[in-house]
Amino acid sequence: MELKLVINDPKTGKSYTKTLPDNHLIGKKMGEEVDGSLIGLPDYKLIFTGGSDLAGFPMRKEVNTSTRKKILDVKSTGLKAIKRKGMKIRKTIHGNT
Repeated sequence: MELKLVINDPKTGKSYTKTLPDNHLIGKKMGEEVDGSLIGLPDYKLIFTGGSDLAGFPMRKEVNTSTRKKILDVKSTGLKAIKRKGMKIRKTIHGNT
């Protein structure tokens, strides 16, 4: 299984795409720091800030699991604008691992 990464450089504002054939990064949580030498970037520290699973469900930092969950939420990550004020939507999201 390939793992596709998008790496952003905040100093220059550029994004780089890398594809990894192995699974060294599976099991890491959002917000963790990883040594860049695992993906071929020595002397760099990388921080996970988000992602999605194989089906395209977005990851949420506050859900501590490695599976999908259905949450009841107002407008936030992974949700579009809600039509009426105070309306909540049940949305499927992926945990932070």
